Amino acid sequence: MRQIAVCLWAGFLLAMAGALAPRVHATPVSLTDADTTMQPQTTNITALSEQRLASERRHLIRVLAWGGSNVIGGSALWATGRDDAVRGFGQQSALWGAVNMGIAAVGLLGGDAEPDAGFGEAVRAERRYHDILLANLGLNVGYMGVGTAMVVAAGEGVDRGDAWRGHGTALILQGLGLFVLDAVSWVASRSRLGELVTMPGDTSAGAIPGGLGVTVRF
Repeated sequence: MRQIAVCLWAGFLLAMAGALAPRVHATPVSLTDADTTMQPQTTNITALSEQRLASERRHLIRVLAWGGSNVIGGSALWATGRDDAVRGFGQQSALWGAVNMGIAAVGLLGGDAEPDAGFGEAVRAERRYHDILLANLGLNVGYMGVGTAMVVAAGEGVDRGDAWRGHGTALILQGLGLFVLDAVSWVASRSRLGELVTMPGDTSAGAIPGGLGVTVRF
């Protein structure tokens, strides 16, 4: 009888402890800005968003400088070159430089704003920028491939082979230069994106029937 009483008392204590203990619930991650109870710290999100905007601006400035140097140097070679190879190289470089300067100028004039975006928008904006840079890296490889094909063709007896060689060499240089610029920004974007998607959320607590509920974002 005594053993039965001890077991009943122990069972009662365990039941009370279970009723009063905090409850931990794992909830799915939502990227909606309305899910404010599970947002990572706003200061961290804002800081990463500001870093992305600053990185975009630096990238555009570098592209603008690269384009400007190609316009100046290419135009000089185009105007003063003594053979088709040099003139072709200069012409291709100057035209690419002008296009790059235009793209960079439009981006600089229409950039900035939005550092106070919520968690979901910050992830989407960084992912967008990351994917654009990744696509550009692929295009840059394509430019170098086309340039290489033109240089190879120049040695196979095509008409105006020297011009082909000059244009092809310029394409290789343009693709390589832009690849380096895009790669620098892509690596930085990939790092920020990794910080965002692995950022721990806040822990929220509140009263629920039968005890204290604690919500943890995984």
